[in-house]
Parts: sequence; C-alpha cells; structure tokens
Amino acid sequence: MLTADDIDNAERFWILESQTLMLKDIQSGKYKRLCPRKRDDGIYVVGGRARRWMEMSYRYNKSKIILLPYRHRFSRLYAENIHCRGHLGVLSTASKIRAKFWIVKLLKQVKSIKSNRVICKKLDEKLNEQIMGKLPIIRLKPAPAWTYTELDLFGPFKIKDS
Repeated sequence: MLTADDIDNAERFWILESQTLMLKDIQSGKYKRLCPRKRDDGIYVVGGRARRWMEMSYRYNKSKIILLPYRHRFSRLYAENIHCRGHLGVLSTASKIRAKFWIVKLLKQVKSIKSNRVICKKLDEKLNEQIMGKLPIIRLKPAPAWTYTELDLFGPFKIKDS
C-alpha cells in the first residue's frame, strides 16, 4: 500500500531524473533569466521574478517553483494529467501547472497536448452558425438614402381595412 512518503519520494526521484537533462544548460547559463537555485535536496528551483511573484500571490503553496525541462517524459505526463482534469484551454492549464512546476516551453507543450486530444477537438468544434438571409433585389439597387424602408414586426398582424 502506498503512503504519502512513498509518493513524495517517487516525485522527488522523477524531478531529479528529469533535471539531469538540464544540468549542462544550467551550468552554461542558458537559463540565466530564470535565476535557477539549487535547494538542499539537489532540486533546482526558479528564482528572480518568479520568486517575487510567489511572495505577492495568493498561492496556498508558498514554496519555490521547480524547474523542469521541456523534452522529458515526466514533464509531458504531468502536463497531460493537469489538462485531463478539466480539458481547459491552453492558458488555464499552463497556470495550473505553474503553481508547482516551471516547465520550459510550457505553452508549446500544452498546445500540442490540446491539439492531439480527441475530446478537446470535439469540444472546440464549431457549432451551427447563423446564416444571413437573402436580400431582396430592391435593396441591392443603388438609390438615395431612405428611398425604401421596411419595418418587420415579427409576424402577421390582423388590421381593419378602412
């Protein structure tokens, strides 16, 4: 039977495993704008502006956001899991993911997830659209303004003839 500690340990293992793809890039300064910092447990987190945003936001979890690579399977599976909870749009899904992880090229990944899902294709399908009625020929001929006017009162009304 799984315990909460087992799940936390498994998550920590996959985070460390996925961040091994980024080690060379982090050390070479590719992610300099994200100001990655290494925690005590060896996990890289985002600093800089994201840290200031966390301090000012109403997030329940005030811990630091974990940095994940775009091309690792763990990042993809986590994004798919969050997306499948509600089949929301790209930005809504991205904001839910960014509550815990900062995935590089996240919007591109969420767009590809959304475009490959059958359910999302059905939800985004265009429904019936209103078709404009045909105009009478009298309205298509050039004429001075207010030459022809009509009033449509939504149906036939019985009137007394004089």
